Amino acid sequence: MITEELRRDKLQEEWLEDVRAQLQGGKKIMEKQKVVLWVIIGVLLLAVLYTIFFQGSVGSASSSLSSNAGQAASAYSGMVGGC
Repeated sequence: MITEELRRDKLQEEWLEDVRAQLQGGKKIMEKQKVVLWVIIGVLLLAVLYTIFFQGSVGSASSSLSSNAGQAASAYSGMVGGC
């Protein structure tokens, strides 16, 4: 009787230790997933910034807009803000 109770207690302790180890391992997995998520977000942010500032498409678009604005202003010869 006593040996069976001791064996049962020992098995329960081992089971609890296994459960605790699995739970702690689960926390580590969640932390790794968060780190991976933030790395992906950072890489995407850098890709967007590179595309915006270093591809030159924005500079050419703004220069074409300013040249179009200059042409439109010179084509209009009417009064602005007059009565």
